[in-house]
Amino acid sequence: MALTLTRRPGERLLLRLEPNVTPEELQELIGRGIMIELGEFNGDQVKINISAPQAVAIVRGELLRNR
Repeated sequence: MALTLTRRPGERLLLRLEPNVTPEELQELIGRGIMIELGEFNGDQVKINISAPQAVAIVRGELLRNR
């Protein structure tokens, strides 16, 4: 799975393993890992490209409750 997000200074991302991950998905994560690439910078914003197995949830910090 690939996702591109734009972030500003101080904004956060959480990458977490889904609770119902299967052994096969876990093995894929161990084998492939997670690739994070910084893309285009535009003023105080940067594009972040994330490639991770589907067993990895990518959550924008502003969507987290009390974290």
